[in-house]
Amino acid sequence: MTAAPTMPASPPTPGIYLGFDFGTQRIGVASGQLITATANPVVTLATRNGKPDWDAITRLIEEWHPEALIVGI
Repeated sequence: MTAAPTMPASPPTPGIYLGFDFGTQRIGVASGQLITATANPVVTLATRNGKPDWDAITRLIEEWHPEALIVGI
């Protein structure tokens, strides 16, 4: 099992969340916020041999600075 890379500390954006819908071939990513109680699709990531593309996930987290990550299946 490959460990996720360590993320540098950065202040989160209050009320912003990233949700990950994990699959063996693709991972759907959506952003959500508390203010409007809405979620919107961001991107669909391809997996590599059934494993997450940690570099792409790292870039999304660095771009969005979410308050929390939500992972579902």
